[in-house]
This record gives sequence, structure tokens and C-alpha cells, in this order.
Amino acid sequence: MKKDPETPTMSACSGCRNISCKSSAAGSRPFRWTKTRTDVYQTIFKHGDYHFSVDDVFQELSASESTTSLASVYNSLSVFAEHGIIRRLPKIGNRTYFDTSLTKHAHVYDLNTGELSDFEPEKADSMTKELNNMVDSFSHIVLFQ
Repeated sequence: MKKDPETPTMSACSGCRNISCKSSAAGSRPFRWTKTRTDVYQTIFKHGDYHFSVDDVFQELSASESTTSLASVYNSLSVFAEHGIIRRLPKIGNRTYFDTSLTKHAHVYDLNTGELSDFEPEKADSMTKELNNMVDSFSHIVLFQ
């Protein structure tokens, strides 16, 4: 369910990105909807499903003349991940990546270009050719869930 980044929904429901649905997750911090979190939410969800790092979001917010700090972006993304709104991916090098897609899929990271791509199990046959082409042209590819 794609959320309108302009107006995050706060009503209770099941299996979506609504903040109030996730706020009582076991062991998670209580969720407070702040201006910073609204800005970060709007920034990441205006692109639809994609992969991004804290730096990517911070740079985009800075370009829009936001005064949001890098630490606030990191904290907001961590809370979103903790509440199941986005998914935190394994750290690659010194960067932590996140994914707005909550569907089951793996990822391919090209160490030469820094490109992170989805690898969906149901599309494995068609992606095998693509991976073979990538392996032919790039020597360092990492596959992870």
C-alpha cells in the first residue's frame, strides 16, 4: 500500500505503513510524529519504492533548504525501520541502506558502481541473464536478503 507523502495516515489498520499501527511494536520506542519525521517521510516516499542511505535523504533535504541534521535523519529512519514502515538493509562499507519496499525480495549490490538493485525470487529466471551480464562486466557483486 503506497502512502501519500503529503498526508500520512494515522488511523489503525493492518499490514500497512500507518504509524499508529506500528507504534505498539514489542520493544520499540514510542512513535511521535514530528516535523522532522514528516519531512523525512515525505522525502523518502515521494520516490515510490527505492533504496537509499541516510546521506541520500540528508542531501535531498539539504537541497530543499531544510535545517534537518544528519543525526535527525538517521534517527527518523531508524524509528521508521523499527516500526516496520521501511526496511533497514545490511550495512555495505560505511553506509546503511534502507528500502521502502516491504515485499519479499533480495538485493544485488554492485561494488564497482555502488548501485543497489532488487532481486525478486519470482523473477529469478529473467534476472539470471541480467546477473550473468553484470558478472561479465563487473567483477564484484554481492547478493543479500
